[in-house]
Amino acid sequence: MATTLVLWDIDHTLIETRGVGGQVYAEAFAKATGRALEKMPELAGRTEPVIFREATQGYGETSSRTWY
Repeated sequence: MATTLVLWDIDHTLIETRGVGGQVYAEAFAKATGRALEKMPELAGRTEPVIFREATQGYGETSSRTWY
């Protein structure tokens, strides 16, 4: 019987995507907010709410709840 190993790289510590994740995040941010992402927050090892909150700080927002 063959054994299958599945690796799930949830925080990008196992593979390098050469910036694709950041490009996708910037596109999603623009689509969700209607604004271009001014400064890319650190993505690796962080949760989406933390990343999004940091991304919105460049727009004078104090909470990500404003965007939902």
